[in-house]
Order: sequence, then structure tokens, then C-alpha cells
Amino acid sequence: MSGTGANARAQIVLQRAYQVLFHLEQCDHLEQAARSQFNAHARSVTELPDELHGWSPVVAGLIIELSGAMGALRILQNDVWALAAGAAGARNSPSSMRDAYKSIAQKYVAGSKRPRWLAEVPVDVRRAVAAYWESSGERAATYRDVDQHHDVLARGCFLITEGGTVRKVSIRLPDNPEQKSRTRFDYVNKIDGIDLVRDAFTALHGLVEELARLGGASPAPLLRTVDFNPSIEHKAGIARTTGILLFDSDGRTGLVTGQDEELHATIRRVTV
Repeated sequence: MSGTGANARAQIVLQRAYQVLFHLEQCDHLEQAARSQFNAHARSVTELPDELHGWSPVVAGLIIELSGAMGALRILQNDVWALAAGAAGARNSPSSMRDAYKSIAQKYVAGSKRPRWLAEVPVDVRRAVAAYWESSGERAATYRDVDQHHDVLARGCFLITEGGTVRKVSIRLPDNPEQKSRTRFDYVNKIDGIDLVRDAFTALHGLVEELARLGGASPAPLLRTVDFNPSIEHKAGIARTTGILLFDSDGRTGLVTGQDEELHATIRRVTV
């Protein structure tokens, strides 16, 4: 893969990772909001059980964001694989990390024909991808596939209490998503959906770090770039504002970018 192609693919990976993190951040905010709301009502209960069912419009929003995080994570898996295969110069490799793993893990008997791309991807890269998929990736992908193709993965939540207050709002996921059927799901292990996706993202980030190390890349801060398409048309003799970039979550601090009459770039810092 050319330097330009590799950089473009890396930008895709970063953008997708940001989507996962955005959804998880929204999950955290909504979980806190739901917990606060439920606590206001829990005070009226003399003896709270350790767990009880809960539902609210905020919980519905939490489930929506959790589903979004799972979907983005699944796409990110494939983006990471595409980046690794492209960096290795592999041609005609599978677009799915799941399909790539099947070929990597398959035992080829003497005389059988192996896909050409397998030999083009370094052994250490194949091992890293296989280790990730077996330890975390496949399970995360299975949950997302259930959510998209078979059933609504989460319909409600449990309120976990302690000391007379709601300590956590937990979106429960089935222990056995591979069953792909609501009637066969069980919940003995009390798997929390937000914790699962957060751990799954951490594991995938670990794979990216390992692939970067194998590729000889040095750790460096990530710089946000502005990459819009189509671009705003620039004309001589016209001063024009071309963009507003905000850098904090409350939107108070930002940069206003533009051009002057001679097509020189202008940047003005604004705090409201």
C-alpha cells in the first residue's frame, strides 16, 4: 500500500474509533442521568433489594447508544484488518476480520492450496490478529451480529443497589449470544453491556498497538486533522469564512478559519 493509501486507511480507523468512543461517552452520561432519576424514586422504598428492574426514556436512549457503540466497533474491527493487510501489501485479502481469521486459523494439509494473501501477511501479524479474535474479537462481533440480524439485544436494565441507593444502571446482555434466539438466552453471569463494549474497545486498541509495534511505528500523539470533501471554493478578491472548529465539549472555545482577498488562510481564536 502506498503512503497515501496507508494514511487514508489510518484516518478511517481513527474516525471509526472516535465513533465508538463517542457512543461510549454518551452511554456514561445517560447511565449517570438514569441513576440520578431512579435514585429520586428509590428514596421512597423502605428496603431496596440488591437488584430490581428499571425502565425510563433515558434507559431507552442508553440502549440505543450501546447498540451504536457495538455497530461501530464491529466495523472498526474490519477497518483495522484492512489497514494491517494493506500495510503488508496483501492483495485480495478478505474484507472481514472474521473471514481473515478463518483462513489464518485453518489447518492446511500438505498439498492443499492456501490463499495467496496469507503468505503476503507476516506471520507475527497473523498471530496477533488470531490472538485478538480468539480472546475478545469474536465475542464482541457475535453480540453485534445478534443485535443487527436476529434480535434486539437489550430491552431493559437492572438497578444495582447498595446502602439504600441505586449504585449502577446495568444493561444486561445474554451469556450465550451465539444461540441467536431470545428464548434460548440466559443471564447467569450478569454481563453488563457498557463494560463489555468498553473492554472490547480496549482489546482492539491493544491489537492496533501491537500491529503498530510490529510495523516499526513509534508512539506519537494523535493530531486532529481537517479533511472535508468537497472543499469550499476559493476565489481571489473575496474574503470568506470557511470553517468553525470547536475544541471543548461545552463549545465555548474555537477557531474561525477563512481566507482573505488574496487567498491567504486566516485563523481567529474565539471564546464565547
